[in-house]
Amino acid sequence: MVSSDDEHFTTEGSGANLLPGGKPPLSSRGEPKGPPQACLFVASLSPTTSEETLHEYFSQFGEVLKVKLMKDRSSRPYAFVQFSVILR
Repeated sequence: MVSSDDEHFTTEGSGANLLPGGKPPLSSRGEPKGPPQACLFVASLSPTTSEETLHEYFSQFGEVLKVKLMKDRSSRPYAFVQFSVILR
């Protein structure tokens, strides 16, 4: 698990990929789009986990643009968490 006290925790390219006004670009579906390198895959989630819970938790590490909660063929939940900038 990453913590904000970790000496390797930094943000990179904080102004990159932003439109005028500081807003992130939008995907073809009209959703906020961050850099692909700033997308985190999260597996082995509890069946009761919600997108809101993940968004709240991961917001402590940086600005979360979106959370996509999905299930595999065996109905095991996993998620993609998209940050606005790359976290290191």
